[in-house]
Amino acid sequence: MTLPQVFAFAIVLGMMALFAWGRLRYDIVAMLALFAAMLCGIVPVKEAFKGFGDDIVIIVASAMIVGSAVSKSGVIEMVVRRISPVLTTSTRQVAGLVGSVALLSAVVKNIGALSMMMPVASQIARRHDTPLSRLLMPMSFASLLGGVVTLVGTSPNIIVSKLRADMTGTPFGMFDFTPVGLPVMVSGLIVLVLTHRLLPVRKRNDASLAAAFGGLGYTAETSVPESSPFAGREVAALQAEGDGDIRISTLIRDTHKRYANPSTQIIRPGDVLLIEGDPAAIEAFSTRTALKHARHERAPAVGEGDEGVGEIESVVMPGSMMIDWSAEQLRLYQRFGVNVMAVSRSGRVRAQRLKDFRFQQGDLVVFQGDRGRMAETLSELGCLPLATRDVGIGRSRATPLPVIILRRGHAHHSDARNRSARDL
Repeated sequence: MTLPQVFAFAIVLGMMALFAWGRLRYDIVAMLALFAAMLCGIVPVKEAFKGFGDDIVIIVASAMIVGSAVSKSGVIEMVVRRISPVLTTSTRQVAGLVGSVALLSAVVKNIGALSMMMPVASQIARRHDTPLSRLLMPMSFASLLGGVVTLVGTSPNIIVSKLRADMTGTPFGMFDFTPVGLPVMVSGLIVLVLTHRLLPVRKRNDASLAAAFGGLGYTAETSVPESSPFAGREVAALQAEGDGDIRISTLIRDTHKRYANPSTQIIRPGDVLLIEGDPAAIEAFSTRTALKHARHERAPAVGEGDEGVGEIESVVMPGSMMIDWSAEQLRLYQRFGVNVMAVSRSGRVRAQRLKDFRFQQGDLVVFQGDRGRMAETLSELGCLPLATRDVGIGRSRATPLPVIILRRGHAHHSDARNRSARDL
């Protein structure tokens, strides 16, 4: 064995050890391995970063970006809402998800298929209290199984097709892999469905911090637009669209009429509704029903920085300037450029609009504003930011555009690959 081969095996073993250790992020481990290969002379310095320009890397990054856009578009909520009543057991959930991922992986890039279905799995796991690890790992295997069915499903198939074209002048066709790949896929899916309970259950460490502060959800304020299809119907009909994840606690009409527990009240355009629930459930509900969040009644808090507008959870600390004052009295938007999107208190929030809500020590508040200035703003207000998670209140609106972009992007990539193979 030559010295370069010894170095190569040592680097690979070191990577595996670091991956198993788990203390360093996988991307950091990969970069350390690359630098080690450069120092050992295995990888030429001039070609060390050539791989970052490979189209596979770009496809992976693009798939992740568009997958995130799909999860925020509201399309996922519509899909989950239709299939969730059927997928009541973990076996059904695994069967439905792995089957969908495998079929998608056969016609689009398997990474893109997995990216599109991961938000669905997350929503199903949350709705049915299923360990997410028992869904994601089978889906990962299913994406690999589905990728072997067709030419475009996975990168190795395309690479082998190009190699065959170099050697024989004829690349593989779209379905040349199907006679072998399809039985392999079906057999693998059956094994995944039957053995998914053997997978380890990972404890969630991203639970809502609102739950940690008393187990209560947030209260958000929405208004009924003129074009709402729920105008003229009872509040109970609107609340039914929340699938039990939200509660409409108060209806406010004409700034002074308040109806607590307004299930039998008839909805009118312009009514203000106070909604209780988890931030994700509130946003999904408002997206599905086309309700407007409170911040839509004022100019959006568009920041001047490069980080854009975002939301953050925070807790009102002792000595905060917000204590005993409301958002309107403090003129939060005019002075600090932030909007209050939702509040939570240990004990029920009074039936009042968010602008009139008087803050107290320990209140949880979701602020929306310029991400680049949010830390400084919270410090001025005397609030402590909580662990970062995707709150998303007031951002997403249902649109199929990300799905169309992802599908067209993969179709374009597949056509380009096929043309390249034919040219060879």
